[in-house]
Amino acid sequence: MPRGNCLMEEGDALKPKKTVSKYLLGASLLCVAIVASVLINGALNKLDNAQSNNDGNEFFIGSGADYPVFHTLEDMIHASEYILAGSFGDLLHSYNMSRDSDNVQLESKIHYTEGEIYRFNVQSALKGDLQKDVVNVVLKRSERIDGAIDGDMLLSGMAVRELELSGDNSDSFDRYAFEVVDPRYMKPDIRENVILFLQYDSIFDDELLDAYYPSGEPYVIRVNIDGSVQLKSNLLYSEDRVFPAEPQLFITENGNKIRYMSYVANDIIEDNVSHLSYEDILQKIH
Repeated sequence: MPRGNCLMEEGDALKPKKTVSKYLLGASLLCVAIVASVLINGALNKLDNAQSNNDGNEFFIGSGADYPVFHTLEDMIHASEYILAGSFGDLLHSYNMSRDSDNVQLESKIHYTEGEIYRFNVQSALKGDLQKDVVNVVLKRSERIDGAIDGDMLLSGMAVRELELSGDNSDSFDRYAFEVVDPRYMKPDIRENVILFLQYDSIFDDELLDAYYPSGEPYVIRVNIDGSVQLKSNLLYSEDRVFPAEPQLFITENGNKIRYMSYVANDIIEDNVSHLSYEDILQKIH
């Protein structure tokens, strides 16, 4: 059975201004089998297991990400322009974090990276000069992976469009499209009091996008009523986590299999914070 293998590197589509040239334009693509712009509705079905009676080809897409990882509280503090205590509010808006290569004010027409903008109610600014009671915080939620299969070749959506523009016949392609949630994504809990470790970016004309972003991973510490704290991250070491993480399996309507793996899911961060108290954290920040 023919197999196609590919490695891609997924980058956060928006980062603070000092890293915008590296991250703003979306993923740094190391092979053709990756994100494109047009979702082909109904082209792909996700299976709960790897069983299939179809003899189609099998392909593998692997992705990694270049992002800051903090192993100590001191690292988190040093890397953050702002450290804010407070609580999350409502989800304000979802949008495409990937931007147009010629104008960062516009969303990309090639890549789609879903970002969520949340309201954050600020109780106190522990680091950074902030004169606001409410700020917007952007979290990366997911990436869209789409393209087509031509025989034993796996093509990205960008490659498919280029072939179509050149007049090549793409009617026989087996289209694929699926969404993958970032392994680092955690839906905020509005009931929790938290400390966020953030960067700020003001490159956008849109006030909604004039927002704050995680400095890296982890970036959230929950503060409990008794003054104890808990570091929060999907990547924290736990005996309950399964290693290595299993690839997600997708089957196209023509029976081709695509196994997708984000290697970020296998990253491990040790918890060197949760043994501290809220007062301990304040002392280390100040």
